[in-house]
Amino acid sequence: MVVAAHSGGAALSANALGRHPALINQALLISSVYDVAKWRQYMFEQTREPVFQGKIETLSPIELVTGMSDQVEVTVIVGSQDEIAPPQFSEQYETAARKHGKKVKLVRLEGEGHEIFLNPAVFAELEPMLR
Repeated sequence: MVVAAHSGGAALSANALGRHPALINQALLISSVYDVAKWRQYMFEQTREPVFQGKIETLSPIELVTGMSDQVEVTVIVGSQDEIAPPQFSEQYETAARKHGKKVKLVRLEGEGHEIFLNPAVFAELEPMLR
C-alpha cells in the first residue's frame, strides 16, 4: 500500500506507520507536524488562540517512529516557507526516524508554503512509488 497525505492526514498516516508497521509499504507525508504538543505550543505563540493551549490526548508520530517497519520507505516533503507546519517539525521527525534506522527522506521545497500537495515536485516523488 502506498499512502500520500497532507497536513493532518499526513500526521494520521505517520501514526499508522508506527502503530501498524505491516500496513503501509511506502508513504509520502506532506506539510505535516510530527510532535503535536510542540506544534500546539508553536501555534499558540503565533496566534494566541486559546484552542492551542493546554494538553490534549493524542498520538504524536515522533513518539511512534520506533514502531515503524525498517522496510517502509517514507518521504517527507515540506515547504521552506510553511507557517502552519514549519520545516523544523519535518526535520525533527526525519532525525528521530533515522536515529532508529528507519528509511525516511526529507525534501524541502524552497520558497513554498503549506499548500503544496499539487506541486509538481510532490508528483515527482509520488510517481516512482506508484510504479
